[in-house]
Amino acid sequence: MKTYYLVLASLQYEHIGEKIDEGKVFGRYGSLVAKAIALSADGNVLAVGVRDYDEIHSTSGYVKVFHKDDESLLGWSQLGNTLRGDSFDDEFGSSVALSDDGEILAVGAVSSKNDEKGYVRVWQRVNSTSLGWTYELHGKSRNDFFGYSMALSNNGAFIAISAFFGNYARVYRQDVSSALGWTQLGGDILLENYGYVNSISMSDDGSLIAIGSPKILVSGLYISYARVYRYDPKTDLGWIKIGNDMKGDIDDEAGWHVHLSSDGSTLAVAAKGGEEKDGYVQVYELSCIPTSAPTMSSPTTMDRSAGIMLPAFNLLHYGVSLMMSLTGLLFL
Repeated sequence: MKTYYLVLASLQYEHIGEKIDEGKVFGRYGSLVAKAIALSADGNVLAVGVRDYDEIHSTSGYVKVFHKDDESLLGWSQLGNTLRGDSFDDEFGSSVALSDDGEILAVGAVSSKNDEKGYVRVWQRVNSTSLGWTYELHGKSRNDFFGYSMALSNNGAFIAISAFFGNYARVYRQDVSSALGWTQLGGDILLENYGYVNSISMSDDGSLIAIGSPKILVSGLYISYARVYRYDPKTDLGWIKIGNDMKGDIDDEAGWHVHLSSDGSTLAVAAKGGEEKDGYVQVYELSCIPTSAPTMSSPTTMDRSAGIMLPAFNLLHYGVSLMMSLTGLLFL
């Protein structure tokens, strides 16, 4: 694994430090199972989740956090101890998220001691070498796969978590007066027709979330879409859907990954494609109309050619993963 930074003068990327060798750092099977990564806003803190293997507890999974260290030969040093799942098949490290400053880390484990409710643990760093307190949030039912995807607000005060098979998403705000350390914000956001909640994204302030559901069974066919919700404490649910659904075509699995810009004004929706369909990414902008509710504008489809807007004719499974710059102008 290598981390890169952009050299503006030449518009080229150069890697930071040396390669973080999977065999030495992540264990014997690290190159096969690294599932999730997260970077702080300045790129100085890196979290890596390895969900399918752990030398101690088999497939319990683990997470390692690194910080940039110019004095290290590697260029990176591990921060604190390796974080591990509790038991066999926890798949701890299925998802990871960092606050902008890298001080708060959240880790998802979808299996949760073989009952597959799933759980998410949250840590805050106490010094330059260790992580402090731990809070734990759980799914509500067996087979929910809670923690499959999640997102933190920029300061780590809000967290959005999806339950892949549970067909719902939850948002929590940090609350030190609560026994859990977190209080749910509004109710569960449910998807109809047993839609899988594959991905979730949050604006910097935690007021907007995007949900991607790439497989929803309707009349024997799998449709897909992404939705954006805004927090509204005046409503019964606490969340209202903004504008229209961003729908994909039949069987293209749009919503496999979603990403909101920092202010929530731009949404990118990735479609994985399938055996006979290429993947693609569509980009939407939030249009605020004074006389009506905000809506998401028509999409612009981007292909792999940098900076050029063209119809999608990309490689198979292009769009499996997606990242966006803070402004919403750059995509990866």
